[in-house]
Amino acid sequence: MRASFLLPLAFGLGACGTSVSGGGGAGGAGGSGTTDSVTVTSTGTTTTIASASSSTTGGGEVNPCPPGEAPTGQGGCEPICSTPDANPPDAPWPVYGGCATHRGLGRQNGPESVNVLWSAPISGDPRGGAIVIDGAGRLFVTTSDALTALDTQGTLLWSTPVTGASVPMVAADGHVIVVADGGQSVVSFTPDGTLAWSAALPGAAPFVTAATDGRILVVAGTTLTAFSLGGEIDWVWTDPDGLALGPLATAYPDGSTWIMREDGALVLLDATGLLVYISRVLPSDGVTPGAVATVGPEDSLAWAGGDEWNAVGGTLGEYASLETPGLQLQLLSLLTFSSDDGVALSVVGPRGASQTDFFSFLDAGFVGGWDATLPGSPQGGELLGPDATGYVATTEGLFGFARRAEPLFSFPAAAGGSVCGGVAMGATGVLYVACDGAVHALGP
Repeated sequence: MRASFLLPLAFGLGACGTSVSGGGGAGGAGGSGTTDSVTVTSTGTTTTIASASSSTTGGGEVNPCPPGEAPTGQGGCEPICSTPDANPPDAPWPVYGGCATHRGLGRQNGPESVNVLWSAPISGDPRGGAIVIDGAGRLFVTTSDALTALDTQGTLLWSTPVTGASVPMVAADGHVIVVADGGQSVVSFTPDGTLAWSAALPGAAPFVTAATDGRILVVAGTTLTAFSLGGEIDWVWTDPDGLALGPLATAYPDGSTWIMREDGALVLLDATGLLVYISRVLPSDGVTPGAVATVGPEDSLAWAGGDEWNAVGGTLGEYASLETPGLQLQLLSLLTFSSDDGVALSVVGPRGASQTDFFSFLDAGFVGGWDATLPGSPQGGELLGPDATGYVATTEGLFGFARRAEPLFSFPAAAGGSVCGGVAMGATGVLYVACDGAVHALGP
């Protein structure tokens, strides 16, 4: 385990903050010809960084690595998913964030304009739900009242009532795992919709995810439970302080598990569910509801807590911190792209109940950054393509951005927007999103 950089740093979070202000002029509903700026304040110095002109089109970059891999920033390539046994290796988007590490990085470049390949009706409200994709290209979509399976052309395969929206997962054995009964139980379905098993939970749970070895991890209140693929309980960990755990655990490549706590502390468990440590909490720390930790380039770890974004290790360097006063940040994605630009970092956070702020930074020093203010509140599951094009779903629609500040598109384009849920990317770069009673496939 590359814990040498994690242990000391986790006990000193917030010691060196970087604050960001300004920008916000990019908007989310299309348009071009503007240049946004971000003011970065760090250790007493202030620098205004202008984004590149939006006269460029699309992502404008080429991923030099084979499909399924991303550059390390050190001249090499590495798998996008560093936990290959957690989910089916041929599934392009089997879990929230695409991998059990929740990196949020697609395998191919996504669409740069609205090109609807098909739309398929579904029931229920997409908010709080998500889309996952198995190795056969089947889409499994959760809404407020159903789990629905579609094929690659949008044809309905099956649908079953599931009370309460949650984020599903395709497990290592190909079964679809979802939280049901308003979060009170975890249920496994075979790919054809047959009920395989169900198990009660000690509290309400919105997410399921996978451990490095393929176990099924479910957070419910103060408890993290690891289930086998057959539904048996392997281990249970309960927070000793009685504090609620973040909604989603994160698998680390060495088999350990990271999870956030409601007070902003990070909890580290080993592969058997034994506590390794709980980080000390500083007064400036806090947790954003829905925020999770993610494992990025070279096994770096990043997380959002309150109005602070933190990253340690790998090509991100020893430690980086970003403060955004007034915003509650959620991590979007990390992407190492090239030796000249280093690391592309993106975070998203709600600005009140009706707006979302999207920040993107091209290296761990938050240099070359830009931000855009979007209508609506973020819905989770946002992602980056290998060319660092970003996609953000809010309660007002789906918004696409080129890497260097150009708003690419908004979808649907109707006045007033559309309520959209999480986003997923298929093996060929097709983007899938659920908006207002339908799943839409957008072609690259």
